[in-house]
Amino acid sequence: MCAHYALLLYAFVSFICNLQLATCNFIMHVPDGFLPAAVLAGGYVVTVGVTALALRKINQEEDPRAAIPKAALMTAAFFIASTIRFPAPPPATSIHLILCGLMGVVLGWYAYPAILVGLILQFLVFGHGGITSLGVNATIMGVPALIAHAIFQTVRRRKDVGVRPLQVAAFIAGFVGVALAVLAFYTLMIGSIPSAMDVAQEQAAITALSIWHLPIALIEGVITALLVGYLMRVRPEILGFVPKMKWGSAD
Repeated sequence: MCAHYALLLYAFVSFICNLQLATCNFIMHVPDGFLPAAVLAGGYVVTVGVTALALRKINQEEDPRAAIPKAALMTAAFFIASTIRFPAPPPATSIHLILCGLMGVVLGWYAYPAILVGLILQFLVFGHGGITSLGVNATIMGVPALIAHAIFQTVRRRKDVGVRPLQVAAFIAGFVGVALAVLAFYTLMIGSIPSAMDVAQEQAAITALSIWHLPIALIEGVITALLVGYLMRVRPEILGFVPKMKWGSAD
């Protein structure tokens, strides 16, 4: 619980400190008033459907409440990820961590509702994204998280799988999760710029923002692999294993 409060305090301080910093308009979140109404409605349809499916899958587990503390901690980490920024060449001014691949690997079906809650908090505290675009943003980040989960599970379910194959799968999942989110963001945004804006300038900013998040995808792949290796040594049950595995066991 103390860790949760510490993360929220850090997020609040970062928000205050960054009020006067120039940042890219989108910050990997689709804002209100940008996409057509049909796309925004479709985002909500997908989000409601996938959230319902995720909750159904969670309720089918032996103890649906067991992973709530883990989900709460990961939601807090996702919530503050956008405050950890790295400078990028113009027209993008900064890039930040996304963590959707990591969320999928660690949380599984909990990832989608956790990301949804994190996005709501990011909008309320930081002003990232919007209300009408919440469904689209949840889809952009939540669906890749579930794909990352599926990638990791294809290896995790193997009998007597070793730690290193799991780390390779975690790297791929962490990278693919972020890369798919960036691709979805770019695809939706690049062709939907309102005519009232400077279309060429906004396209350049969106393209630069997307390109410079690809190194972030690699970084998050490494982070996910390292975290999985660490958890397999100290708390393998967090990833669904009985704590008997030894480092370097055979695949």
